[in-house]
Amino acid sequence: MYFSASALAGFEIIILLILQLAAGNMYQLTGLVLAALMSGLAFGAGTNPYFLKKLSLKLKSVFLLVFYLLAAATFGYILQLRGTFLPVILILILVFLPSYLTGHIFNELTMHQRSVLASGSTYSADLIGSASGFVLMSVIIVPAFGITISIISLAILIFTGIIFGTASGSE
Repeated sequence: MYFSASALAGFEIIILLILQLAAGNMYQLTGLVLAALMSGLAFGAGTNPYFLKKLSLKLKSVFLLVFYLLAAATFGYILQLRGTFLPVILILILVFLPSYLTGHIFNELTMHQRSVLASGSTYSADLIGSASGFVLMSVIIVPAFGITISIISLAILIFTGIIFGTASGSE
């Protein structure tokens, strides 16, 4: 959960930067991005569609990894689009998808734990991951490496989570 939350928080920072580059009007559109992110988390945590039930946690994490790699490959195209409506819609969709999957992963991790303390541990990992993702992306990674490498680093975070999850025996 730590790595998934950290990657999502970092992606939010990058999306806000892309939004500013694409549309310019930061204040109104930032609210839309935050609403899409929080809605995705809520819908992901509150729904359990059949097609996701069948997938392992590791496979869901691989989907996040692939999503971030595809986002890194396509963000330049969003910046080249004329107007503001289409880029904003694409950005909102880009925010909603990993948010939904991260919310679903959080739900799965908390609902299928045997220990009473497991939910608290998952929530703690979520908060720490989010905070570190915000700080690392906004202060270090984006300024030092740019947007494309920063989005790729999110995929690396997810990959790290897959490796640690496999090593610890959690699926």
